[in-house]
Amino acid sequence: MKATKAKIIIVISVIISFVSIVIVVLDTFIPSIIKAPLDLPINDSTITLEDSIPHDSKALFIDIEEFFIPSGYLGDAENNGIKMFKNNTFDCLGKNPCFKFVYSPKTYSWGGLYWQYGENNWGERKGIDLSNKGISKVTFWAKGEKGGETILFKAGGIIGRLYNDSFESSIEISLTVEWKQYSIDLKGKDLSNVIGGFCWVISGGKNYGITTFYIDRIRYEK
Repeated sequence: MKATKAKIIIVISVIISFVSIVIVVLDTFIPSIIKAPLDLPINDSTITLEDSIPHDSKALFIDIEEFFIPSGYLGDAENNGIKMFKNNTFDCLGKNPCFKFVYSPKTYSWGGLYWQYGENNWGERKGIDLSNKGISKVTFWAKGEKGGETILFKAGGIIGRLYNDSFESSIEISLTVEWKQYSIDLKGKDLSNVIGGFCWVISGGKNYGITTFYIDRIRYEK
């Protein structure tokens, strides 16, 4: 009988010890698990794309596709006059895909495409603030299929019902069959509201027939 009581006492002691250990473990880890979500932003709307733009001097450029979408078709695009091959891998600058565009003159005899801050944003929504980032130019690489393709490249210039681009700058280029880097000067420009990050415009009057050209590595640079 005494042996049985002793065994019971031992079992109870073991159980008490086990429970004590469990309590210590739970007391250590559970609060951190419970509190962790409280450290995350409650309202996602407080996080903007601008928050992810590097502010330090080591960030030398901002890739256009990080914040802008090639969605703003112009002119003959409404009559299927523009074909965009976003993931073209033929005759690109490097190993990564590049943009290939094929323009066919239609009713308006001109066409173009904007990279916009927000898909199809023609000024219904605000643009992105790129001021105070030390940006001085937009750079890009381009080439023509035959050479001699005359194209206007620009940044900014969208005038909308509610919001406008805070700047506009452009350059007209006659492309070659070789890849070359070009730049659009932004020195002294007000970049506080950028809707149209990049654009190309082509005129049927300056180019004969179907025009094919390539663009790659569009960047806002310091």
